[in-house]
Amino acid sequence: MEQQTVIRVLLVDDSEDDCFITRMLVEDIHETLIELQWCATFEQALVTSCQAPHDICLIDYQLGSRTGIELFQAMLANDYDKPVIFLTGQGDESIAVNAMKMGVQDYLIKGQITSASLYRAMLNAIEKSTMLRKIEDHQRELYAVNLKMMADLEQARSLQQAILPHSFIQFPRATVATRFIPVEKVGGDFYDVLLLPEDKIGIMIADVTGHGVSAAMLSFMIYGLFKTFAFENSSPARTLQRLNDALYQKIPDEKFATLFYAIYDPHRQSLFYASAGHPPGVYIRSRQPDVELLDRHGALLGIIPSDLARFEDAQIPFYPGDKLVLFTDGLLEIENEKHEIFGLKRCKNLLSTAYDRSITDIMETLLTHAMEFSGNTELNDDLTMVGIEACDSE
Repeated sequence: MEQQTVIRVLLVDDSEDDCFITRMLVEDIHETLIELQWCATFEQALVTSCQAPHDICLIDYQLGSRTGIELFQAMLANDYDKPVIFLTGQGDESIAVNAMKMGVQDYLIKGQITSASLYRAMLNAIEKSTMLRKIEDHQRELYAVNLKMMADLEQARSLQQAILPHSFIQFPRATVATRFIPVEKVGGDFYDVLLLPEDKIGIMIADVTGHGVSAAMLSFMIYGLFKTFAFENSSPARTLQRLNDALYQKIPDEKFATLFYAIYDPHRQSLFYASAGHPPGVYIRSRQPDVELLDRHGALLGIIPSDLARFEDAQIPFYPGDKLVLFTDGLLEIENEKHEIFGLKRCKNLLSTAYDRSITDIMETLLTHAMEFSGNTELNDDLTMVGIEACDSE
């Protein structure tokens, strides 16, 4: 025989006659078994609501000199979490509606209550309360997960900041300046500055598709591989070839990276560079107001097999006072309120007017103009810049 469902009801009503009527209504409910416990006073109800097991509470609005709202508030102060239905007399409906704003599930007007309406109201209140508890539990779980994610993001941000070079680096024959603004705590942009054998200096900038944790994790992997291959190969193109070989079919299909890598040789006063689908670098000649875009059409990293991927070295003279500025497309794609983009042309024109400034001043000027251009528009991609200026030998 199937066991009948039981609903345990706590009734709070200081009128014995009204309690009798409610009990009769309950006894006329045949769909389920109702166990009714009666409390006649405010104090008794407050104690019983904390101690006696029950599924729902019916509270009369007027309890002698106290009100049902006062009782409900006192119950809430004791972390009461069961559904509550108010029972009101004629004219008390507006008060009951206010009580519902406080968390009461429903209200019923005495004299209009039937067994069916009471049973339906109790079922709905219990179901609604159960659903709200599940939602609250889920929200608490999400909050805990969010706290952990924020802690993990902060650790990832600290790690990313730790591996990136400082914003200003002085070498014996060159000065390097950097700027890094992720749109989230961690981003897919990264860069590196390497002191290579024979006093050569390598500068690299890269951009992994997307941003956030997944992009940062992929950038960490590419960063580690790059450092290994850069010290094994004196050619930027060969370094990119090795990097692509290592990444192909090892990263998700929808992911890829762009990268620009240059090596400055102070003894030969030359700059060697190669690109893997990255925005062109801007070469600024010392004491000359014209700039040159260094663009090599190499393959994107990680999506083309080795026998098809092509990377080419290029060489330019790089004398003391010459400068190279590298950036990710987060700079070029900055939008203003008119949905205009900052763009490569605007960037090039600005740099051509700053040719006689130091690399640190140039980087700061470029960033300032880009931020002023955006106005109140938020960045939608990481913004990273790396620049190098050749210096006279000590």
